[in-house]
Order: sequence, then C-alpha cells, then structure tokens
Amino acid sequence: MSKYDPQKAPEPKRWLKIDENDRLELVRVYHEKAKIDVPNEMAHAAVHVLVENQLASGEAVVLETFERLQEEGLDRHDALHAIGSEVLQHMERLRREGKTGSKPNQEYFDALAKLSAKKWKAR
Repeated sequence: MSKYDPQKAPEPKRWLKIDENDRLELVRVYHEKAKIDVPNEMAHAAVHVLVENQLASGEAVVLETFERLQEEGLDRHDALHAIGSEVLQHMERLRREGKTGSKPNQEYFDALAKLSAKKWKAR
C-alpha cells in the first residue's frame, strides 16, 4: 500500500500486514498532502490507525458503529474521527481511573453503542 485515503477502506489483510510505523506515516502523509491541519500529526495518525486496525480486525462493535454512523450521514473519514473520539475518551478514563480487569474495553464498547452522528456533531 503506497497511499492512504480515509474515504476508502483499506483491504483488511493488506492493511494489517503493513508495519505499524508505516501505517502511521501513510495516515500522516495523507493529512499533510490534503492540507488538513491537526494539532498533533502523530497523535491524530495514531487514532486513525487504531480505528482502522479495529475495523480491519473485524471488531464487531466497532464495525457496527462505523456502519451506523455512515448510515446516519457521516462520511468515512468523519466516522473514523467519531469512533476515534470515543477511543481517546476511553483511554483517558483508563489512565485516570487505573481500571483493569477481565473486560477493560467494555465501557468503550458501551459508549460506541450509544454513539450517533448527531451526538458526535454536537460535540
């Protein structure tokens, strides 16, 4: 894969075979070439990659949420950002509360189940 476009789904097996650093660079370069200004290029790319990885891995709740958000009117790129915002909030909760256990991602999955395009746009 020589190019990344958040409006087009990468082929899952191919995406997951790419080295993680190369995935980050593909996403960073896309935003740079598209002249999309983000506060922290690498952090932004990392969230994109994390969500793309979950989609490519077939994480059911993430796939369902992603499809629902697009049905509600978000384009693919915005749907990635909406899910990414929940990832960041979840990571912050884990850091702040120091939660561990057998299901550390359950709160994240619950938040995704409640996420809507309207809710995300209102943020």
